[in-house]
Amino acid sequence: MLRVAHEQFDVPSALIDHRGDVLRTYGSTKGILTLPAGEPSLNLTDLVPREWVSQLQYGIRQVLEAHEPLTLTNLKAGVAKDTQLSMRLTPLQTLGGSAWDRILVSFIQEQDCTDALGAGDSDLLQDDLAVGASVNWKDEARTSREELEASREELQALNEELKASNEQLKQSNEDLNDVNRDLTRNIERLAMQSRVLLSGQVMALFLDLELRLQWFTPAMRDVFPLRPADTGRKIADLVPIFRDPDFYTDIQHVVRTGEAREAVTRDDKGRSFLRKTFPYLSETAAIAGVAITFADIGAHMGSEALDKRGA
Repeated sequence: MLRVAHEQFDVPSALIDHRGDVLRTYGSTKGILTLPAGEPSLNLTDLVPREWVSQLQYGIRQVLEAHEPLTLTNLKAGVAKDTQLSMRLTPLQTLGGSAWDRILVSFIQEQDCTDALGAGDSDLLQDDLAVGASVNWKDEARTSREELEASREELQALNEELKASNEQLKQSNEDLNDVNRDLTRNIERLAMQSRVLLSGQVMALFLDLELRLQWFTPAMRDVFPLRPADTGRKIADLVPIFRDPDFYTDIQHVVRTGEAREAVTRDDKGRSFLRKTFPYLSETAAIAGVAITFADIGAHMGSEALDKRGA
């Protein structure tokens, strides 16, 4: 509904409540009602010229008490105050209500004829009066308070949940920090071990339970011609450069029994090595593979060890 198009009345008017607050305007109130500077107000006494205020306040009280229309005359309007204007206050009731709590204030200028179109008998005014009657403001206010209280309780519950979530998040962050610190220490320890193993001084290799080569130190090339491409191959497929008839049987013995084995071996250059074969255990104490190390013990000591072994 294009309501604005139908509110072009010859007599500008304003519908106010018992406090003087403007509920609706009809027609053009330009030059009559103005919005003052400062905090906005919709009270009619703040919108009319200052010199009208006392008469308007008096008229509102009289109309609400007597329930009779009242006309205030000889009011000056316009920028130059050269226009005579009358203000007619008509008491009204909301449709279905018993209280006289509405006033139609009509601003009548001298040039307005007696049959000028006004809002007093319009359907639009009747519609506006019916709006107030169709609403039980007490019930609406009570409902609003209940909804506000429910919203406050929901907000409080959400705040409690958020607080609990923050505590859990804080605890999770602390646990994560602990885990990160442990992980950092383990990484540093593994890095140190890796540097030791790769320093060229340690000869070691590691086999999985299927006796496949998993990794080896560079120094192992002194006793085994290993290449990076050999990773994943079975140790039985790789040929050592030392004489050790018990090498493969000791590996199988360690996998089967979990008992470590030692032996002294020699290469073609006459060097002797102490070979140790022992199980690698997982965190659950189960055998996860076999580790083999070689230590150069020199030709003389190697001969003594071999002699003792032969004896």
